[in-house]
Parts: sequence; structure tokens; C-alpha cells
Amino acid sequence: MQEIANLGTGAFFFWSTLLILLSLAALYFSFYHLHRARLIEDTPTSRIRSAPQGYVELIGEADMMKGEPVISPLSATQCCWWRYKVDRKDDKGWHAVRSEKSNALFLIKDETGECILDPEGAQSPPVNAISGMAPTQPPQQALTGGSAPPIASSTALDCRYRSTPHSTGTIDTARS
Repeated sequence: MQEIANLGTGAFFFWSTLLILLSLAALYFSFYHLHRARLIEDTPTSRIRSAPQGYVELIGEADMMKGEPVISPLSATQCCWWRYKVDRKDDKGWHAVRSEKSNALFLIKDETGECILDPEGAQSPPVNAISGMAPTQPPQQALTGGSAPPIASSTALDCRYRSTPHSTGTIDTARS
């Protein structure tokens, strides 16, 4: 308390203003995330045949569209959708090197029909999520865009790269 009394007028107003601005920002982001959480919770689960326009939650089986198959770049497996993140460890901690996600359309099917799902902007929890560690080299397919065998998990103490690939196989919950 004595430290506050010893502050000059300018320093007191600076710290007071900073604390008020931080409190207002925290209040804004709290209500923003609360609104978003309520929107997601209040979205009804629909069957494809009777799905309304707008935001909708569909539960069904994901399936690939006809044409060229979608291959996950880190695991080299065929899937409907994928996302990955490669991090590098340095003296200050982990930092993202690269992250990407697929943008191929895929189907979602239930007992009443099927629907084409555009993953852009959709939230889809991945069915398969694995992490791998590499001691000195980043996964080349993640950095160059090529395909390579999957990364083996390592328990080495000096791992400088880690990857977290996610993919959607056949059964999934999709929110669009």
C-alpha cells in the first residue's frame, strides 16, 4: 500500500489506466467466448434430410468424394480431412514452424441422406490425433509439401521438432 502512495501522479494514472483497459479487454473477451459457447451449445443436432438453413450440427459418417483421394501429408494415410502443426524447440520453448489443413470437400452421411461438407470455417473434431517427435530434422513432407512415411514417435530427450497431425477417418461429428 505504501508503494501506491509513493507513486507520482503520472505513474498512478498510467497504471490505473492500464489496469482499467486490461479489465475491459478481459470483460469483452469473456463475453465474446461466452456468446460463442452458447451459440455452439444451442445449435440443434439435425438429420441431413431435415437440416435447416444456417448453422447446423450433423452427426454421421464422413466419406470421400469421387476423384483424387485425400492423403494426410504427415501420416501418408487416406482420409477425408486433415490438419497438422509442426513445432520447433529452441531455448525459449516451442514455436510453430508450419501448420496446414486440407480444403477438399467431403461427404457426411446419415440414415436419411448425404451432404457435401466444405471444411472451410467448419469445426470438426478429429478422430485420429497422434504426436510424433524428431530429434534433429523437421518432417520434410510438412516443410516441402511432399509425401513421406509417417514420423515415428520418439522418447529421446533431445527432440527439437514435434508434429501433431489430425485426420478425419470414417466416423465423425461435424459442425458447419
